[in-house]
Amino acid sequence: MAKSHASKHNEAMIYVFGRLKSVPEQKDAVSVVTGIYDEFATSNGLPFPFGPIYSPTFPERFDDIDLYDQIRISKNSPELKAAATELVKITERQLTYTDFEAELTRLTDAESKNLKAGDATTFNDMVIVAKQSHSLYFGKADEANTFSALVNGLQGGIGQGGNNEPMARVNWWKVLACDCIGGLVGGPGGYLGASAISVIMQL
Repeated sequence: MAKSHASKHNEAMIYVFGRLKSVPEQKDAVSVVTGIYDEFATSNGLPFPFGPIYSPTFPERFDDIDLYDQIRISKNSPELKAAATELVKITERQLTYTDFEAELTRLTDAESKNLKAGDATTFNDMVIVAKQSHSLYFGKADEANTFSALVNGLQGGIGQGGNNEPMARVNWWKVLACDCIGGLVGGPGGYLGASAISVIMQL
């Protein structure tokens, strides 16, 4: 089975934040993340020649990101847009992993009747990323602890010198939703582009 960008999401996030030593300026975030992820994609034999990362269009303020609008204006079928909308709604409920996984299974079963083959593959990748992101941002396993330590160890950023560690300044539920919609909007590389850049915007 070919490797996919979605299945390597958490490993890629750890790689990118492990390479970052400081928080890049927002205007440089795309080029910085692209350069690091190029290395990761090449070394892991990911099946797409990797160029610029396309991710949801980011305004200056992370809080102003409207993922429902990103879905609406994306060049996808109405059926896939509807499934993506329901996925974002699930992330907004801030569920435990067990309940989150159950809701994703329910949604996947329901949407399997509506999505054509290509759309079903894209939606399956979105669900894979959603599950991985939840375990990375909210889990207690070694992978989550490693990622948390890397983010908290970054130098610089808008909150430098404050009382809150970087992990505490990030709206991880909205990052999780950005993770999924990044791939919907920008293809395979968009999963990581949206993930890393939406974190960097909040540091």
